[in-house]
Amino acid sequence: MLAKIGSLLLELHRDCRRPAVEHFPRWAMDIVNGAIGHDACFWGTGNLVDGGVVPHSFWFHNVPAESMQIWEQIKHLDTVCARQWQQPGRVLNWTNAELRDEYIYRHLFHTFGIEQYMGVYIPNAATGIWDGFSLYRFDAATPFSEEERQAFEGLVPHLVEARRANYLS
Repeated sequence: MLAKIGSLLLELHRDCRRPAVEHFPRWAMDIVNGAIGHDACFWGTGNLVDGGVVPHSFWFHNVPAESMQIWEQIKHLDTVCARQWQQPGRVLNWTNAELRDEYIYRHLFHTFGIEQYMGVYIPNAATGIWDGFSLYRFDAATPFSEEERQAFEGLVPHLVEARRANYLS
């Protein structure tokens, strides 16, 4: 795993200025998929206003874009999101067995085939804007491992920085 992560970081930082801004999330998450396999993913930005999440931009891979509209309607019941906000920078990992009782699982994740979930919010204290990342697996029998969780936690600050470099270039 360590060798894969090292190669991923080199590619990410060497080539982050090549993709067009609108293609960057797909490009970066394809690289991540080489080290931490996933069936679908999300990368979004936003901020907290009066205790609620206000998205600015979002990108999905293998999850329909209308899932964001559904989430907007039920986000006040999303305890997974709330728990992530309580631990900024820490990747949280839930198996489908742990998610089954969650409203978000029953009314969103399961609808789109998401059975395994790993996600994190990375806030920027200077701007108040956050980056949110989620990796998803569709197979109920293939949870993310602790090693994958730790690897993703180490990668996300690099993803944020590489996206910033891409945008500025």
